[in-house]
Amino acid sequence: MALTDLSTAFQGGKDKVGGIIRVDLWEQLSTGHAVTDSANGAVGTGVITSFAAPTTAGNVGVYKFAQGTGKMDVSLSQEKGLALATISIEGYIPQISKVEFNALRELVGKCLMGQVKMATKAGGITNNFLVGWDNILGTRESSGGYLHSKFGLFLESVEASSGAVMEDGAGATVKLTAVQGELPYTTEA
Repeated sequence: MALTDLSTAFQGGKDKVGGIIRVDLWEQLSTGHAVTDSANGAVGTGVITSFAAPTTAGNVGVYKFAQGTGKMDVSLSQEKGLALATISIEGYIPQISKVEFNALRELVGKCLMGQVKMATKAGGITNNFLVGWDNILGTRESSGGYLHSKFGLFLESVEASSGAVMEDGAGATVKLTAVQGELPYTTEA
């Protein structure tokens, strides 16, 4: 990628759509339960071209944030040659049910991986990012292409509120954080 690939032209107000549409989360149980990349060698380019979420029943959770509340922040810092990217995902889940709240509680302390589906579009393509795995701190099984990392995505906080007046919403603000050895990979699925 050339440095000139980073420049973008002003698009106008109609293209100012951002935020997260949804986050698909799964626990890294063992190899075979992580995502697969069947396009050998494609991982090194920063794009995973053949991407499939795990199919283990009960292992994938889909979290949809209220419109305009979900965001992902990525910060890259380098010290003495070691680059670390901190990825923070935050969003508000409205009208959270008892089942959803208990599912969030089950995520505490678990090493997760997730696909973040963004609302922003570049060239008409939705941007999706794999968070909780990278090619520096993670591993990729050569035979099946399964991805695994001990430096995954973790539930950092849940702030739930019942609301005090009728116009207040009852829901929860959720924050997930990952520390990776490189920026998140984009996925084309």
